[in-house]
Amino acid sequence: SYNSAAYAVECVRSLRREAARAGLALEIVLVDNRSPELERDQPILEAIASESGAELLFNDRNSGYSGGMNFGLRATSAPVLAILN
Repeated sequence: SYNSAAYAVECVRSLRREAARAGLALEIVLVDNRSPELERDQPILEAIASESGAELLFNDRNSGYSGGMNFGLRATSAPVLAILN
C-alpha cells in the first residue's frame, strides 16, 4: 500500500470472501512501500492483516512499484502468484 490502506482493506476482504466461495487457500502478503501516511495507515493495515491472516511487511524505504512488489514476492514461496495494485 502507498497511502491506500482503505483500498487494501476492501481488497483483502474481497479476496478472502471469493477464495472461500471457491474453496481456495490463499497466502496474502501486504506491503507498505514506506507511505508518508504510515502513522495513519499502520493501525488499519495491522487490523486487516490480523483479521485476514495476511502477512504485513513494511519497507524501510519507498523502492518504487517494482521494488515494492519484489519485496513482497521475496516473502512467499507460493507456487502461483498474483499481484494486485
